[in-house]
Amino acid sequence: MRRTLNKIKFQTVLAWARLLGAAQSIWPALWPGLPVLLLFCGIGLAGGWQALPLWLHLPALLATLGVTGWMMWRVVRGFHWPSLRQGLIRIEHASGLGYQPLRKRSGGPVHGDAAAQALWQAHLSRLKTPTVKAPWPGISQARSDRYALSALALVALITGLSLAGRHAPERLVQTFLPDMGGAPANAVVTVTATPPKYVGVSPLVLSAFSAEEQAQTDMPLPVGTTLELSVAGGWRTPSLKMAQREIEFERVGKSRYVLRISAMQSDGLEVQQGSRIQFRWNSPIVVDQAPAIAFSELPKRTTNHALQISYEVFDDYGIEDITLLLTPQEAQTQRQRIAIAAPQVEPGALETRRIYKNLTASKWAGRPVTLALTATDGLQQVGKSGPIEAILPERPFSHPLAKQLIAQRKRLFFESGSRLKVAKKLGEMSQSPAQFDDSLWAYAMLRSAYYRLGKHRDTKIVAQVTDQMWAIATFLEDGGLTAQRDALRQSLEEMMSALENQDAQAFDALAQ
Repeated sequence: MRRTLNKIKFQTVLAWARLLGAAQSIWPALWPGLPVLLLFCGIGLAGGWQALPLWLHLPALLATLGVTGWMMWRVVRGFHWPSLRQGLIRIEHASGLGYQPLRKRSGGPVHGDAAAQALWQAHLSRLKTPTVKAPWPGISQARSDRYALSALALVALITGLSLAGRHAPERLVQTFLPDMGGAPANAVVTVTATPPKYVGVSPLVLSAFSAEEQAQTDMPLPVGTTLELSVAGGWRTPSLKMAQREIEFERVGKSRYVLRISAMQSDGLEVQQGSRIQFRWNSPIVVDQAPAIAFSELPKRTTNHALQISYEVFDDYGIEDITLLLTPQEAQTQRQRIAIAAPQVEPGALETRRIYKNLTASKWAGRPVTLALTATDGLQQVGKSGPIEAILPERPFSHPLAKQLIAQRKRLFFESGSRLKVAKKLGEMSQSPAQFDDSLWAYAMLRSAYYRLGKHRDTKIVAQVTDQMWAIATFLEDGGLTAQRDALRQSLEEMMSALENQDAQAFDALAQ
């Protein structure tokens, strides 16, 4: 069994040695054709030949094919399969067997009498069974390749494979089978425009418009619109002309090119391939202008002491936020920003709206103020109205204790160092249950305000106490009807905004 295995091992080593001999007979014939072929393929995998015009690609291809054919002719002419003796010589050299035991065992004297044959067999029996080693490949072209062209070609091939990635097979096909069409008239061009989200417009397939439809369509796109373009057909790399710039497409397959870009301000766009205009869009790409807002009439006081504000607003793509700026004339630095539900306006149309704001709880109720409106669009661009001077509506109170509370509240607002005095006054009010109609809630709120003012100097605590005093006063005046009415008005404004914005989920939640 062991002898059989040794025999199989020896036959394997012998076959390997003869195969190396055949390779060494082929290798000189591969030079210099193989480096040329590898270099040509590496450039093609990196997209180099596809980026060049056909009049450069085609001669390089023909030259490479010529060199490859010449190389194959040399391979066929120089190839020979090594003999058994040549294989044994390779094994002996690799194993360091200078006394040629393998060749001696495989041969012998073919002439001679029986005595000579017997003497030869005795000689072979004295030879030890040698331990053989498989020869190593000895293929090298270092002497012929003085300028390391083969290494350069190998580096180019590896680089091209890494750049091509999964597109390697397609690029190899394009390298050896270039598209002779250049810029065909039947190239398929697809242009999809996705406006920014704030515009509220679904993506548009511009290439779906015919020339007649486009001529009748006034559809300016905003700057920042995402353009996704693809061209299928031709070997020339197309380019996008927009805003006096020319941007080349990226090749992603055989005769397929793509480009994704953010639109810039221009009078239109063109896709050009070679000398042919494959696609043209004549509608402008415009800059989103800041919104415009203005009072349509002077603010008015309603019967419920709310402030009626009528305004006009315009924006080319819609409004995201509207704010009322309230600036007291006697304290310019204490400006207040009051949020207003943004309406759903038609892009490019002047809209008129009317809102109501109950500002009687404001510190500046009954005092002169300056009012202004600001509107913000999706790009956070702000438009501001002109200022209007007005007297902020003040609510009258008839309940005796409510009147006192409002008077003490104003002392906190405008009389410096009045905190402890107001706290003492609140403590006295809480001692007369008849004044607040024996309401346990009013008593608890008064005592809470009394203790908080007496122990805290924090301006936030003082502001919370003024809100507390307003809640007590309105409760004593109308039993809490004011708070309910304000909450209802706020809910109706929010429901109207949800209805205009077609937000069914928010509308249902508010309705509940």
